[in-house]
Amino acid sequence: MLGRALAQGGSTRRAGSMPQRTRSSRSMNQPVTFHRKVKSAGYGPPTEAPRVLGKPRLNARSVASSKPDFGPPKPGQRASRPRSAGSGHSRAQVPAGPPLEHCPEMAISACEGYAVTDICFSPQASHLMVVGSDRTVSAYKLPLARSRPPGSSHGSRPLGLAGHQGDILSVCPSYTESHSTGGGGGPLLLTCGDDRTARLWALAGPHAGAELIRFDRLRGSSSCSRSQASWNSEDNPLLEQVQDSHFLCLDGAIALATGARLAVYRFQLHLQDLSDDIKRLQRLGSYRCCGLLALPREPSAGQGIVALAANNAVLSGTVLVASSSKRVYVWDVAAEKVLATVPDPIHAKAVTCLRMAQPHAGQSAASMDMFYSAGMDGCIKLWDLRTMQECRCFRSGHVHAAQRMRCRLSPCLRYMATPSEDGSVCVYDVRTGNVLGTKHCHKDAAVAVDLHPRTGAMASGGFDGQVQFFRSPTSGAGRPPGARCCIGHDAVSCLQLLS
Repeated sequence: MLGRALAQGGSTRRAGSMPQRTRSSRSMNQPVTFHRKVKSAGYGPPTEAPRVLGKPRLNARSVASSKPDFGPPKPGQRASRPRSAGSGHSRAQVPAGPPLEHCPEMAISACEGYAVTDICFSPQASHLMVVGSDRTVSAYKLPLARSRPPGSSHGSRPLGLAGHQGDILSVCPSYTESHSTGGGGGPLLLTCGDDRTARLWALAGPHAGAELIRFDRLRGSSSCSRSQASWNSEDNPLLEQVQDSHFLCLDGAIALATGARLAVYRFQLHLQDLSDDIKRLQRLGSYRCCGLLALPREPSAGQGIVALAANNAVLSGTVLVASSSKRVYVWDVAAEKVLATVPDPIHAKAVTCLRMAQPHAGQSAASMDMFYSAGMDGCIKLWDLRTMQECRCFRSGHVHAAQRMRCRLSPCLRYMATPSEDGSVCVYDVRTGNVLGTKHCHKDAAVAVDLHPRTGAMASGGFDGQVQFFRSPTSGAGRPPGARCCIGHDAVSCLQLLS
């Protein structure tokens, strides 16, 4: 009502009052008349009309000032071209080929006497995380040559993260690199284990390698607020189970799959006073639960959530979950409702991997509407999030029957890389679904692969405790040597960011 009244403007004449005289336009344009507002000569910045409360301006665009024309360019002077919207990602080139050229000189013995169960690059390509069966995470800072001990050609000096009392089920690095609070700057790492906890780690700064927050309670930590400090064990029970974890909305929130519910948490890192020993030993962060979403109460929904996926690169509340009944549900965390679902089981056996496509920034927005899943039936399926229909199925190139494996879709959206239980890695063509090639490089089962977000190089981990690296071929049919790789690096120097 107030906005509508102010939008009408003017004053209404009261009944019976004398009308006021209005000056004519001729009297206002005399030679000696001084106006309150003078028309601009056009040399200043462009101005916009005043806005009226209650009348919002739709599709308002800033008026760009036109550049002066200085005539045709002089001989030998290169004419400037207007910068397009995607020019910030001009280094993204057409991939030279699938990353199947093995680089044995780059191999790392990440776990001596233990198996590698998962592997992933950070989104900003600053760290390589390797998960071992000894319940630890080794974070290698990239390039690897800078972190290697002097006089050693193999192996690196990683940052060890130890604290879980059970097997580590998933790892998720933060999207942003700058956290100027209790973490001391640098990226964060979120892990969840079979000990019914999820933990937040610092990968850089003064607290590098330290556990910042331990998510072990359902409602929140006791130090997050005064009102929640009085919670007892009944109101704030321990987490019954944590199957998967993921960052949301540019690291603004954290989603945990606990049993048949999806818990969304907000966390805060605290500033530390290093001069006081008592305050220095206090907890580095706190968290609180923002909402709990449960699977639909129907027999086909399953008993719990086994995997979840989200796109942390955008401010989106869309979260995908896979239940124990091999069904996928799409949730809107902000609206707290189910947006879509796949009515039939997506795999014949258990689902071991569920991911959303993470394309390059130069790709179209429609390329984010894809996700893929892998199951123990030996199939990898690519799905359309808009229609919830299967787009492509990849099989017959890898073996997946008993282990929990992690496959990856390349940022250029052309290749699907997957490990195999026979110790090889396989790359499929997304367009045709055919096998582009396989490489046998592990002495035991290979269980995880990941692709470098900048160079397109591939890393794989297996039960032999080794981490192998692959790159695009340096030469091939119809392409001269030194052709461009995925993101503007030649194939010879494709692994310079790693070595």
